[in-house]
Amino acid sequence: MARLTTAILCDFAQVREQLLFVQSGGISRLLRQTLPAPLGFMLALSLEVEFHERQFVHEIKLTIRDPDGKVILEGTGAVAPLPDMPGIEEGEPVHLPLVHDLRFVGVASYGLHALDVVLDDEPAAHLVFYVREPAPPVQPESA
Repeated sequence: MARLTTAILCDFAQVREQLLFVQSGGISRLLRQTLPAPLGFMLALSLEVEFHERQFVHEIKLTIRDPDGKVILEGTGAVAPLPDMPGIEEGEPVHLPLVHDLRFVGVASYGLHALDVVLDDEPAAHLVFYVREPAPPVQPESA
């Protein structure tokens, strides 16, 4: 059974040589002066696929909802069957890093938003983030 081992919101992520590189991960608050505005983050995922499941297609669904439950993004993708990978031992699980660029997805309301990941029709991750208006700058007191 494939399983999600990592799901993190970050400034930037990339995959190189089957490794996941995450920069500034753990985003949970977005400060936006005006709305609508872009989310400005990426989603980094890592799947673990059992050795005997490499020949199957695995489906990933992403959904982002605003504070009222309205869907602002919904997408589906698939991980194709994996080829034989040199160096993988019989029975060894395969780790698949994935990156979803959500930087330009628009957000139009302040408050708690939710990002859900479903893997092979099973809930795999539930991430929340707040969109807030920045606090006004503190004005120096005059003497």
